[in-house]
Amino acid sequence: MAKQPELRRAADGDLRVAASFPSGRYTFSLRPEAGDLLTGLGYGPGDAVPWFLFKALAVVGDVWLPNTADDIADDLAAPDSITRMDDAEAAAAADHLRDCRVGSERRERLADVVASSALRGHLSVDELPSTEKFVAETASLVTEADGRDAESGEGVEREDAGPDNVEHEGGEPEDGEREGAEPVPTDTETVRSAAVDPASDASLLHVGKATLGRENMGRSARTADYLDAFAQAIALAIERGVDAVVQTGRLFQSGSPDRETVSDLQTELARLDEAGIPFYLVPGPKELEVRSTVLRSLATSGLLTPVEGEAVAVGDGVTLVGVDADSDPVESVREMDDPTDDGTLLVACGDLDVAHVREDAVEELADALPERPAAVLAGKRTDPARAERAGVRLSDPGSTEHVLSKSTVGEEPPARGVDEYAITGGALSVTRHELEARPFSTFEFEVTGSTTLDSIEERIAGRDLENRAVLAVLEGSGPGTDQPSREAVQSLLADRAFCARVYDDRSDSGESDEDRERPDGAEELDADSAERLLRDLADTVTELEAMESADVSGLETAALADSYAVLSKAKSEIEELRTAARDELTSRVEPDETVAGSVGSVTGAKRRRRSLRDDETVAAALREHGVPVERVTSETVDTEKVQTVLDERDTVAEDELFEVTESEYVRRRDLDLAGGVELGPTDEPGSAEADEESESDETDGERGTSESRPGRESQKVYLGDGAPIDGWTPVERSVVEGEIVPLVRAHDGANDDEAIAVNFGSGVSVSGWNQVDARVVREKIVPLVADHRVPE
Repeated sequence: MAKQPELRRAADGDLRVAASFPSGRYTFSLRPEAGDLLTGLGYGPGDAVPWFLFKALAVVGDVWLPNTADDIADDLAAPDSITRMDDAEAAAAADHLRDCRVGSERRERLADVVASSALRGHLSVDELPSTEKFVAETASLVTEADGRDAESGEGVEREDAGPDNVEHEGGEPEDGEREGAEPVPTDTETVRSAAVDPASDASLLHVGKATLGRENMGRSARTADYLDAFAQAIALAIERGVDAVVQTGRLFQSGSPDRETVSDLQTELARLDEAGIPFYLVPGPKELEVRSTVLRSLATSGLLTPVEGEAVAVGDGVTLVGVDADSDPVESVREMDDPTDDGTLLVACGDLDVAHVREDAVEELADALPERPAAVLAGKRTDPARAERAGVRLSDPGSTEHVLSKSTVGEEPPARGVDEYAITGGALSVTRHELEARPFSTFEFEVTGSTTLDSIEERIAGRDLENRAVLAVLEGSGPGTDQPSREAVQSLLADRAFCARVYDDRSDSGESDEDRERPDGAEELDADSAERLLRDLADTVTELEAMESADVSGLETAALADSYAVLSKAKSEIEELRTAARDELTSRVEPDETVAGSVGSVTGAKRRRRSLRDDETVAAALREHGVPVERVTSETVDTEKVQTVLDERDTVAEDELFEVTESEYVRRRDLDLAGGVELGPTDEPGSAEADEESESDETDGERGTSESRPGRESQKVYLGDGAPIDGWTPVERSVVEGEIVPLVRAHDGANDDEAIAVNFGSGVSVSGWNQVDARVVREKIVPLVADHRVPE
């Protein structure tokens, strides 16, 4: 008997769907966009997913079975009792499916699903993009690009840098960052528009991405640079005597800023407050993660004012409308009270890329407002940009500090700064103020068989790097090019610079082709090759962390095709290696044992899983104990109702109603790539215990860092206002991961009025602030904390 598809929350926090093949029940992976669709429709873990909605997602590839590339839709077993979509659900599903690219074969399958469900009133498969058309367009673009490169010679060969190699402190920003936007002038630009009321008189300072707390280049020293840039902006606001400071999102780098970062921000905002200048924050993605705790505290103290879906007055006759990152600008302004019926209107958005805004979207926004906006302020981009759409000026001042990465080598990012707006005399003037950013230098070292550390030192001799951030790339191939090591070059540069990071792009060809051959063409993963591979991966991970967001809208279609193909293959290969490492570690590391290497540590753990037995088995077990089956059923057997019966009846055994399995696994506890990668020593007696003792010596009681104590290893748990036990409390690690974390994941996202804040120390699989249902905290989490508390 096949059961309905059921939404579930996996241990890693991701959504999954349990569904049936004729051979049995399986757990399917779910694309994040499909997960958003289901949660947006109100479905949560334990809910049955409408059958035809699930099958449509399977047809377009939004649902898949891990470790198989086969199409699954035709093999799925239809449930005996089918839950159907209502009209509203079908409309939302149709909107989602229109963004899915579908090939001809799958198109026919989807047409069958549409015809059999409520989708038929909302969707025609002819509306969906064609995979075949996309492939054809991509192929022609690749051909055109290859031909263009061949004619121009651009990007085909790298010019020999010569014996002195190359040092860069200049260059232009990449085209992809400038696309769709105008160059940003460094002086004052004045715009006269009917949208500017002659009676308005106000000024404000627009600050873009501050990303406070950012460890750019993987170096903690860089966090001070981002704070310094923000402090310069605050000082400028006070000096210029503006009426307000507006920050358009990305105030923090992390959704869980540390105490020092928050304290530094408070200091700067207090200076602004003393000058009588308000700080308006339009929440971006990170601010939406932290607003329930950190931002609420800052707002309560009067140091900042979040502006989201509302309007505030600036100076005389100017109104600022804020749209946060979670809101659609047009819908947001339509839902708010009329912000103004006279004066000058400005719109500030927490997650808007001015280079990729459509003309009609700006026109629609203008139509939704009572007055046409004089300007739209954004803060998503790293590099500054301005554009004009539908007669409205859009601007983004860019990051306040350089974001340095491997892609910076050979390039020069534009100057960093903020924009000052002055609205007076019927005109809007925008003045660009440059901020003093961390100076930097980049090097490209071509390594040959004769290159030594001394020769590299000679090449940088005479260059003043003391106050500079330094990026370098080692290139070369052939025998003997593996020396000097990346670590040696990095140490050399770091001794002479403010901070340094070296990337190793050398291809080690010291072995002959014959030496490198392996049976079936495979290369043996020995200790040396493993370390080289991990070092390269560590550099790549650091590069990815330095990226702002996965916004690829600026890439050409051919580049997107290449990116997807390479990333798909990389994911497959890395996952295979990760799985092999995990399985081997699981066989060596006991539950609650921690083993540390040079950059990371893992902890053994035990996982307990359970799933509801089939309906007939559950019904039979309940009847045997005199429980009416109707108590646990609606259309199907309800898992929560079964659990209620289990809690009430001591005579009913858990394994009568649930299939329970236990397994051991390892999880990542910590990772710090700042110092580069060297494989940790082989297991030695006492090594894990020594590492844990060392870590416990550095415990930060305020942050809740994990502790190690004889016999009872603990993790810190924080319970906020409203809990009988509040503040940080050390709790047995196994209880935190095994019982408290699942409760937090299952009940996170409650409304502020009905929630209690919960957080954990480092090393726990859930991070950041969680708003958990208050009843669950008081009735389930608090007793666990009280019963399993570890004495200080």
